Amino acid sequence: MECLVRRGVEVVFGIPGAHTMAIYDALYRHPKIKHILVRHEQSAALMADGYARTTGKVGVCCVTTGPGVTNASTGLAVAQGDSIPVLLISSQVHSGAAKKRRGLFHAMDQLALTKPITKWNGRAETPEEIPQRIAEAFQALSKGRPGAGHLEVPLDVLQQELEFEGLKLDLKNIESNPEGRLTGEIEHAAELLRQAAHPLIYAGGGVISSQAWQELIEVAELLQAPVLMSPMGKGAIPADHPLCGGVTFTWVTADLQDMEKSISPLSSMADAALAVGFRFSQLATINYTLPVPKSLVQIDVDSAEIGANYPVKVGIPSDAKTALRQLRDALLAEGLRPGVRASWMPDSARPQKRIDVGPASRPPADWWELRQVLQRDAIVAADIARSGYALVGQFPVYEPR
Repeated sequence: MECLVRRGVEVVFGIPGAHTMAIYDALYRHPKIKHILVRHEQSAALMADGYARTTGKVGVCCVTTGPGVTNASTGLAVAQGDSIPVLLISSQVHSGAAKKRRGLFHAMDQLALTKPITKWNGRAETPEEIPQRIAEAFQALSKGRPGAGHLEVPLDVLQQELEFEGLKLDLKNIESNPEGRLTGEIEHAAELLRQAAHPLIYAGGGVISSQAWQELIEVAELLQAPVLMSPMGKGAIPADHPLCGGVTFTWVTADLQDMEKSISPLSSMADAALAVGFRFSQLATINYTLPVPKSLVQIDVDSAEIGANYPVKVGIPSDAKTALRQLRDALLAEGLRPGVRASWMPDSARPQKRIDVGPASRPPADWWELRQVLQRDAIVAADIARSGYALVGQFPVYEPR
C-alpha cells in the first residue's frame, strides 16, 4: 500500500478473496487509500478505467486469483484499447506449492492471459521485489502511449512481513516524454499548414492524455483551423468555441455502413490537416471512409500509429503537448498571430443543435434538455447502444475528461 501511496494512488477498486486477505488487511489499516467495494471484478476494472479517464491518474483495481483475473480481463482490454492507464493487482497461488502440486485452487497462467491485453505485466517473486515491480508498472503505464498493466503477487509472498523503513525505492519522477527539439519535422509541418487555405485539425485521445488542450486551441486559433474530434478526443476543444467542428460523425449504424450523411463535411473541404493523438480508428473514420486530405501532418507518441491507416506528408513521433508547443512557436516565428487569418469554416458545417437520426435521436431522456441543466464540467456516461453513439457524436461537451 505504501508503494501505491508514493505513486499518488488515493483510491483502489476491488473485491476481496481468500488469496488477497493480506492486501485487504493492509488496506484496512492504511489511512491514505480509500477502497471502493464492487460486486464483480469486471466492475472493479471498469471503475478504475472511469477513474483514470476523469482524473488523468492511474486507476488501480485489486482482485483475487483465477476467476478474479478472468472477470477483470474485459476491463483491462477496454483500457488497453483506449490507451487508459489502469493497473490490475492480483494474487496468485502459493509459489512453493505450485512447484510440487497440480490442481491448486484457482491455479492458472494469469500472465499469459493478460499479456495480449496489457502494455505491461509482471510478477513479484519476493516481498523485496514489490516496490520495483510497482515502479516498473507505473513507468510503463505513464510513459509514451498509456495502457493497462497487471501485477500478480503469489499468496506466500503476500503473507510475508517486510521491514519497509530503509527499503530502497525507485521513486524518481517519471517524464512521460522528455521535451526534445523536433526542428526539421516541426518546421516542415508549420510551412505546410501555414500555406494551406483550408487547414483542419483532427484531435484524438492523445490530446487528452497529455493535457495538451490549451496548446491545441492556440495552434487552431493561429491557423484558424476547425477542430474535428474522435470519440476519445471529445472535449479537447469546448463545444461553444468558434473553431469546434464537433466529432467526425454525428450518428452511427449498427455495422458502420451507409453513414455518408453522418460524416462531417469539414474533412472533404480541407486541403491540409494536422492529426494530434488521433489514431484514425474504424469508428473515428467511419469505417475508414473519412476523406482525409493528402497533405497530412500526424503527431503521435506511438510511432507505429503514424501513417498506419492514412499516408502522411509529415510524421512527428512525439508527445502531443511537446509537439504542439513547438509547432505553435514555429507558426509564431513565421509571423502568424491570432486574428491575422479568417476562419474558413462555413456555418453549414458547424455542429447542429438538434439532429434527427430516427430512434437514436429520441431517447427516453431528452439529452438536449439535460445539457441545459448540467454544469459545464459535468461527467456523462452513455451505454454502448445506438443512442449512446449518437450522444458521442452530438452531445455538447465543454471541458476535457
